[in-house]
Amino acid sequence: MFKELKNEKKKSINQENGIRLLFIITCRNDYCTIQKYRYAGAITIEVAEITDEGLCQCLIPSFTLQPLAENAIFHGIEPKGGVGNIWLRISQKPDETVVITMEDDGVGMSEETIASVFDGSRKETEKYLKIGLRNVHRRIQYAFGTQYGLSISSKVGEYTRVGIRIPNRPRAVQQGEGEKS
Repeated sequence: MFKELKNEKKKSINQENGIRLLFIITCRNDYCTIQKYRYAGAITIEVAEITDEGLCQCLIPSFTLQPLAENAIFHGIEPKGGVGNIWLRISQKPDETVVITMEDDGVGMSEETIASVFDGSRKETEKYLKIGLRNVHRRIQYAFGTQYGLSISSKVGEYTRVGIRIPNRPRAVQQGEGEKS
Protein backbone atom coordinates (compact mmCIF):
# COMPACT_ATOMS: atom_id res chain seq x y z
CA MET A 1 0.00 0.00 0.00
CA PHE A 2 2.87 2.39 0.74
CA LYS A 3 4.18 1.91 -2.80
CA GLU A 4 0.81 3.00 -4.23
CA LEU A 5 0.65 6.05 -1.94
CA LYS A 6 4.18 7.06 -2.98
CA ASN A 7 3.32 6.64 -6.67
CA GLU A 8 0.12 8.65 -6.25
CA LYS A 9 2.03 11.51 -4.63
CA LYS A 10 4.65 11.57 -7.40
CA LYS A 11 1.97 11.56 -10.09
CA SER A 12 -0.04 14.34 -8.49
CA ILE A 13 2.71 16.94 -8.67
CA ASN A 14 1.22 20.09 -10.20
CA GLN A 15 1.53 20.16 -13.99
CA GLU A 16 1.18 23.73 -15.26
CA ASN A 17 0.23 22.72 -18.80
CA GLY A 18 -2.19 19.94 -17.92
CA ILE A 19 -1.85 16.20 -17.90
CA ARG A 20 -2.61 13.72 -20.63
CA LEU A 21 -5.82 11.84 -19.95
CA LEU A 22 -3.94 8.56 -20.48
CA PHE A 23 -1.71 9.41 -17.51
CA ILE A 24 -4.75 10.11 -15.35
CA ILE A 25 -6.27 6.77 -16.32
CA THR A 26 -2.99 5.06 -15.43
CA CYS A 27 -3.01 6.81 -12.04
CA ARG A 28 -6.49 5.40 -11.52
CA ASN A 29 -4.95 1.96 -11.14
CA ASP A 30 -2.91 3.06 -8.12
CA TYR A 31 -5.88 4.92 -6.65
CA CYS A 32 -8.03 1.79 -7.09
CA THR A 33 -5.43 -0.30 -5.29
CA ILE A 34 -5.43 2.16 -2.38
CA GLN A 35 -9.23 2.09 -2.18
CA LYS A 36 -9.32 -1.72 -2.40
CA TYR A 37 -7.11 -1.86 0.69
CA ARG A 38 -9.23 0.70 2.48
CA TYR A 39 -12.60 -0.88 1.64
CA ALA A 40 -11.47 -4.52 1.50
CA GLY A 41 -12.47 -4.82 -2.16
CA ALA A 42 -16.02 -3.53 -1.64
CA ILE A 43 -15.62 -0.67 -4.15
CA THR A 44 -14.73 -1.18 -7.79
CA ILE A 45 -13.54 1.58 -10.09
CA GLU A 46 -13.29 0.68 -13.76
CA VAL A 47 -12.92 2.23 -17.18
CA ALA A 48 -16.16 1.08 -18.76
CA GLU A 49 -15.74 2.62 -22.21
CA ILE A 50 -13.32 4.65 -24.32
CA THR A 51 -14.83 5.26 -27.76
CA ASP A 52 -11.49 6.26 -29.32
CA GLU A 53 -8.06 5.56 -27.82
CA GLY A 54 -6.81 8.82 -29.37
CA LEU A 55 -8.91 10.73 -26.83
CA CYS A 56 -6.47 9.59 -24.16
CA GLN A 57 -3.91 12.05 -25.58
CA CYS A 58 -6.16 14.97 -24.64
CA LEU A 59 -4.79 17.29 -21.95
CA ILE A 60 -6.83 18.10 -18.87
CA PRO A 61 -6.00 20.27 -15.86
CA SER A 62 -4.35 18.35 -13.03
CA PHE A 63 -6.56 17.17 -10.14
CA THR A 64 -9.66 16.95 -12.33
CA LEU A 65 -10.74 13.33 -11.86
CA GLN A 66 -9.52 12.71 -8.32
CA PRO A 67 -12.09 14.98 -6.59
CA LEU A 68 -14.88 13.33 -8.61
CA ALA A 69 -13.74 9.85 -7.59
CA GLU A 70 -13.41 10.91 -3.96
CA ASN A 71 -16.90 12.43 -3.94
CA ALA A 72 -18.33 9.28 -5.52
CA ILE A 73 -16.77 7.18 -2.77
CA PHE A 74 -17.20 9.40 0.29
CA HIS A 75 -20.58 10.99 -0.49
CA GLY A 76 -22.17 8.40 -2.79
CA ILE A 77 -21.04 4.90 -1.90
CA GLU A 78 -19.96 5.19 1.76
CA PRO A 79 -23.38 6.45 2.98
CA LYS A 80 -25.12 3.41 1.47
CA GLY A 81 -22.89 0.97 3.32
CA GLY A 82 -19.55 1.20 1.54
CA VAL A 83 -20.21 -1.29 -1.26
CA GLY A 84 -20.50 0.03 -4.80
CA ASN A 85 -19.15 0.69 -8.26
CA ILE A 86 -17.71 3.63 -10.13
CA TRP A 87 -17.50 3.67 -13.93
CA LEU A 88 -15.47 5.97 -16.16
CA ARG A 89 -16.50 6.56 -19.77
CA ILE A 90 -14.71 8.70 -22.36
CA SER A 91 -16.29 9.75 -25.63
CA GLN A 92 -16.29 12.57 -28.16
CA LYS A 93 -19.22 14.62 -29.42
CA PRO A 94 -19.55 15.60 -33.10
CA ASP A 95 -18.35 19.13 -32.20
CA GLU A 96 -14.99 17.63 -31.04
CA THR A 97 -15.85 18.08 -27.36
CA VAL A 98 -14.46 15.29 -25.19
CA VAL A 99 -16.88 14.04 -22.54
CA ILE A 100 -15.49 12.19 -19.54
CA THR A 101 -18.26 10.68 -17.42
CA MET A 102 -17.85 9.29 -13.93
CA GLU A 103 -20.87 7.44 -12.59
CA ASP A 104 -21.46 5.73 -9.26
CA ASP A 105 -24.26 3.57 -7.93
CA GLY A 106 -24.34 5.36 -4.58
CA VAL A 107 -27.07 7.26 -2.74
CA GLY A 108 -27.53 9.97 -5.39
CA MET A 109 -28.28 13.68 -4.95
CA SER A 110 -31.40 15.81 -5.04
CA GLU A 111 -31.86 18.55 -7.67
CA GLU A 112 -31.42 21.11 -4.87
CA THR A 113 -28.07 19.62 -3.89
CA ILE A 114 -26.90 19.57 -7.51
CA ALA A 115 -27.85 23.23 -7.96
CA SER A 116 -26.00 24.21 -4.79
CA VAL A 117 -22.80 22.64 -6.15
CA PHE A 118 -22.65 25.32 -8.83
CA ASP A 119 -24.24 28.33 -7.11
CA GLY A 120 -22.16 28.11 -3.94
CA SER A 121 -25.08 27.88 -1.53
CA ARG A 122 -24.67 25.19 1.05
CA LYS A 123 -25.52 24.27 4.58
CA GLU A 124 -22.67 24.49 7.05
CA THR A 125 -22.71 20.70 7.50
CA GLU A 126 -22.30 20.12 3.75
CA LYS A 127 -19.51 22.63 3.08
CA TYR A 128 -16.87 20.05 2.17
CA LEU A 129 -19.13 18.16 -0.24
CA LYS A 130 -19.32 20.83 -2.91
CA ILE A 131 -16.03 22.72 -2.78
CA GLY A 132 -14.08 20.16 -4.82
CA LEU A 133 -16.64 19.86 -7.61
CA ARG A 134 -17.12 23.62 -7.88
CA ASN A 135 -13.35 24.18 -8.00
CA VAL A 136 -12.91 21.57 -10.75
CA HIS A 137 -15.75 23.22 -12.72
CA ARG A 138 -14.18 26.68 -12.38
CA ARG A 139 -10.67 25.47 -13.30
CA ILE A 140 -11.96 23.78 -16.47
CA GLN A 141 -13.86 26.92 -17.45
CA TYR A 142 -10.83 29.09 -16.73
CA ALA A 143 -8.61 26.86 -18.87
CA PHE A 144 -10.98 26.30 -21.81
CA GLY A 145 -13.92 28.74 -21.65
CA THR A 146 -17.41 28.82 -20.22
CA GLN A 147 -18.81 26.30 -22.71
CA TYR A 148 -16.78 23.62 -20.89
CA GLY A 149 -16.95 22.31 -17.33
CA LEU A 150 -18.99 19.90 -15.23
CA SER A 151 -22.56 18.70 -15.45
CA ILE A 152 -24.31 16.52 -12.89
CA SER A 153 -27.30 14.24 -13.18
CA SER A 154 -28.53 12.03 -10.38
CA LYS A 155 -31.42 10.01 -9.05
CA VAL A 156 -31.72 9.77 -5.28
CA GLY A 157 -31.12 6.21 -4.14
CA GLU A 158 -29.72 5.05 -7.49
CA TYR A 159 -26.81 6.93 -9.06
CA THR A 160 -24.86 10.12 -9.64
CA ARG A 161 -23.31 10.88 -13.02
CA VAL A 162 -20.77 13.70 -13.36
CA GLY A 163 -19.78 14.74 -16.86
CA ILE A 164 -16.66 16.70 -17.72
CA ARG A 165 -16.71 18.59 -21.03
CA ILE A 166 -13.32 19.64 -22.42
CA PRO A 167 -12.01 20.40 -25.90
CA ASN A 168 -9.98 17.72 -27.68
CA ARG A 169 -6.62 19.47 -27.40
CA PRO A 170 -3.57 17.23 -27.37
CA ARG A 171 -1.33 20.23 -26.64
CA ALA A 172 -0.53 22.37 -23.63
CA VAL A 173 -3.36 23.92 -21.64
CA GLN A 174 -2.46 27.53 -20.89
CA GLN A 175 -4.00 29.40 -17.97
CA GLY A 176 -6.85 31.57 -19.24
CA GLU A 177 -6.48 30.21 -22.77
CA GLY A 178 -10.21 29.64 -23.17
CA GLU A 179 -11.35 32.95 -21.70
CA LYS A 180 -13.30 35.18 -24.03
CA SER A 181 -13.13 38.94 -23.86
